[in-house]
Amino acid sequence: MTNYLRLLAYSKEHGHALVPRGFVAPDGFKLGIWTAEQRRRRQYHDDQEVAALEALPGWLWDARERRKARQ
Repeated sequence: MTNYLRLLAYSKEHGHALVPRGFVAPDGFKLGIWTAEQRRRRQYHDDQEVAALEALPGWLWDARERRKARQ
């Protein structure tokens, strides 16, 4: 939950949840890697976790969609 809250704070500050893979939070947490891992492990999330992530602005499961969205 703590990491999700970090992602939520990032999305509020930046207006999207498209965290660059190399992004490190001010507290040193590698949020970009954690976010990429959540995308990669989609099948292991329960329905509530999927819904919470999908509720974030700009959340995409597919990295190819992510690149298109940034263009």
